[in-house]
This record gives sequence, C-alpha cells and structure tokens, in this order.
Amino acid sequence: MKQFVLGSANFNQRYGFQKKKINQKHLKKILGQKKIKYLDTSFDYRLNEKFIKKINFQNLKIITKIKIPLKKKNSFLKNVEKKIENNLSIFKKKNFEAILFHNPDDLKFSQGRKLLSILRNLKNRKKIKKIGVSIYEPNDLDHILKVFVPDIVQFPLNIFNQNFIKHRYFQHLLKKNTIFQVRSIFLQGILLKNSKKLKGFKMNKKISSNLEKFDNFCKKKNISRIEACIYFVNSIKGIKLITFGINNKFELKEILKIFNRKKKIKFENLNLDNKSVDPRLW
Repeated sequence: MKQFVLGSANFNQRYGFQKKKINQKHLKKILGQKKIKYLDTSFDYRLNEKFIKKINFQNLKIITKIKIPLKKKNSFLKNVEKKIENNLSIFKKKNFEAILFHNPDDLKFSQGRKLLSILRNLKNRKKIKKIGVSIYEPNDLDHILKVFVPDIVQFPLNIFNQNFIKHRYFQHLLKKNTIFQVRSIFLQGILLKNSKKLKGFKMNKKISSNLEKFDNFCKKKNISRIEACIYFVNSIKGIKLITFGINNKFELKEILKIFNRKKKIKFENLNLDNKSVDPRLW
C-alpha cells in the first residue's frame, strides 16, 4: 500500500520554479492530516531549531537527507554524528525513519564512504532505521551499488519522467527489497500550470512540446492535469512512498481526494530523456 510523504522544501523558504512558500497559517492543520505519515526534509532546507520547535512533527516519521559540503569536509565528518543526534533532539524523535545521501556523487569519494560508515554505526545504535540515496537519474546508481545496496531510493517520477522505472535497476532493487520513494510527481508544478502562465520561464523545448501532447491526452480522457499526474503515479507497482509538496491546505485536500479514486487509465508514452526533465539544467 502506497503511503504519503509531505515534502518540506517550501516550509521555511521559497522553492520550485514558482518560488512559493507554504501558507504558514495552514501548516499545523496540514501536518495534523492523518493520511500524511512521513515528512521528507533535509539538513539544507532551513528548518532551523526555532521553526521546528514551533511546529509539532511528533506524529510523523522523518526522512531526511544529508550531503558533504564542498569545503571543510573533514570538519563536517568529525561533527556529523553529533549534528544528527542534535537534530533528533530538536525534532523530539528517538530515531529517523531514514537518512539519504542528498548528493549521490558523495559516494564516489573516500569522504562519502566514511559518512556511510558513520550512518551504519548510527543505524546499529537504532538512531536511524534506514540508509538510502536520493538520485536524479538511474545512472547515479552505477557507482552507488558498488559501495552498498540502499535500504531506500528516492527518485523523480512523473508522466514526463519514467526513466527509472524503465531501467533494469528498478526490478533489480525490487528483488533486493529496496523501498522506493518517488518525488516530483508534478515536475515541480510545471505539469499543473497553464501554458500561458509558463511564458518567460526557461524550460527545455521538449517539455514545452510535451505539454501540448499532455493537454490533448487529458482532453481525450476527460480528466484534469492533476488527475492524470496522480492516476499515473498510483498505477506504478513497487512504489511505497509518494512525496509531494503543497502550498496550502486546499491543495492537500484535492490531492488526497484524487488519490482515493484509484482510476485505471492507459497512458500514452510522454516520457522524455533525463536531461530534459532534470531541474538542475533548466
């Protein structure tokens, strides 16, 4: 059964191509929604101690991400265990559900493998339940799988980006009982926006062309864009955790309502190559 994960990148900062921040007045009610079981966050998301203590996260399982900074790597590694334990204390948690490598390239180097060793020690001490990676494309796993088999892999999945589920690593890791957490189910909101409102936003030409095909598909099936996005993700077997970001309580209500419908639709192939759907390259 798929479970919902609330993304927190826009909790205390503007995020995504729309540069929006979540409605702070709605946040407590959103976090109190019983169908939301997990919170996806990162040490880079500016959820400082003051902000965390102001909000009640106690009913949520926390999945967080960590990356090695470009500078002062040795100092970071020396203090990272203490930093993680301090973060647990701030969230008032005994353990994190998972800690993911935020930058998969970290594992190409000795410092990344040292961090992995530290995380394994914390897992043995029951401070972390799972260790995983957050990736952008399947090839990110080429070097990772030579180092370890992740307990959890987070990757982007939407109608325009089906690259990981079409790759051999998807079936390979399913057999290893790796948990799959998907994100970017709306492609940072692009799949929901009216094409006219996207004017001036620099995006890959292939995305722009695909949006027209997407609109035609939705009209043919008599569904909205948001319905198509959710029905698609819901149709993929093997996915356990679905991450999405919202700006207010009304968006959450609509998303959960659509997820409950579980409508089966035959989708056209609107998949694009990795470079076209990688937001780092827009």
